[in-house]
Amino acid sequence: FVAHSNIQQLLSSIWYDGLPGFRRKSIVDKVICIAQVAVLFPLYCLIYMCAPNCRTGQLMRKPFMKFLIHASSYLFFLFILILVSQRADDDFVRIFGTTRMKKELAEQELRQRGQTPSKLELIVVMYVIGFVWEEVQEIFAVGMKSYLRNMWNFIDFLRNSLYVSVMCL
Repeated sequence: FVAHSNIQQLLSSIWYDGLPGFRRKSIVDKVICIAQVAVLFPLYCLIYMCAPNCRTGQLMRKPFMKFLIHASSYLFFLFILILVSQRADDDFVRIFGTTRMKKELAEQELRQRGQTPSKLELIVVMYVIGFVWEEVQEIFAVGMKSYLRNMWNFIDFLRNSLYVSVMCL
């Protein structure tokens, strides 16, 4: 049933709904379209939060667009984690900062303990709050029993617990 060509055509039309002709585009055009959505995902998310019933907001409800936005967001989160782990914000100040900024950075490095979170770390904190909020919403939407039946939710809970533990430590 699922392998039948008519069913596959129906599933593809549902999956790519909102992007007419996407499957017929060349590889270069597909990559450009995907890259455009990936780069503009914060703008799309803001539009969806502010005006969910506008044309762009309706497009954001389509399965393929949801997939692209979620994947782009998570890749951006991983990129920010890489930057935080490499102390990229300090390197940015060392390379492009003014002498005052470099002096403040040197003073901060002398008192490593108790250092306030950097801007990149605050972005990570916002993402973790979003991950926790997403799980809380899912619990309210499907109920606790149904939530606990899905093993993927245990992985999400463990991931969120580890993020929160690291932030607390």
